[in-house]
Amino acid sequence: MELVGKLSPKLPKVGANQLKVYLSQSQRKAIQGEEFKGFRARIEANAIHNEIFNNPSQYVYFVRHPNEKLIEKIKPKGTVNIIYSMWEGYLTEEHKTYATDNINRLKNHKGISFHTIHTSGHATMEDIETLARSINPKLLVPIHTEQPEEFKRVMEQHGFINVCLWDDNKEYCL
Repeated sequence: MELVGKLSPKLPKVGANQLKVYLSQSQRKAIQGEEFKGFRARIEANAIHNEIFNNPSQYVYFVRHPNEKLIEKIKPKGTVNIIYSMWEGYLTEEHKTYATDNINRLKNHKGISFHTIHTSGHATMEDIETLARSINPKLLVPIHTEQPEEFKRVMEQHGFINVCLWDDNKEYCL
């Protein structure tokens, strides 16, 4: 949020009443460098420490990879709701990520209510075309799509002859 906040000043910043931080040991270690001094001071001044364990229903814990130890500490206070907002394919062996096994364990864990609500950050074809026209790229390569051939067909209809379809899990050199 710190980085995005530079472009979107309306986002709450650390220190705002509605935004507190739970700083785990691993996170604390990750921000030890001198370049994080100001950020670290704001985080530490607004940290909730163990308060989250006393009143977990008062908090939303936003993570990319759920911390099982933290969840185990919170569970005795009631049901833990996990909202998974990414594509469900990442929970399969075929599209496995670094978090797949952990999330699948939690998904079926007693005391956890698992919800899938895919919040897409994907662009529409119209937005992609507008962007492509504005930057005039030498090459267009669709990624993270289930219909690359359709992407190519539509873009070619709109005058883009530079669409290349690349295979997954293959390295390409530009």
